[in-house]
Amino acid sequence: VHLEDGRVALLVDQQLIVLGGLGPSLWLLLDEPRTAEELLAALTAEGDAPADARALLDEAVRALRAEGVLKIQ
Repeated sequence: VHLEDGRVALLVDQQLIVLGGLGPSLWLLLDEPRTAEELLAALTAEGDAPADARALLDEAVRALRAEGVLKIQ
């Protein structure tokens, strides 16, 4: 669910997870398998990527994996 303030709310295993920052853009880009480099390029192309985007991307992926939202194959 897209919230009015730009965040995205997800229900995962009966747990509500709210994504902010790069999270909503990242979530939308994960509609198909992509490498970290592809994600970074797409975020940069959208203009949503700050200078430390790679570190933020790595952190976001770790957090999504820890919450069970993202599984890497």
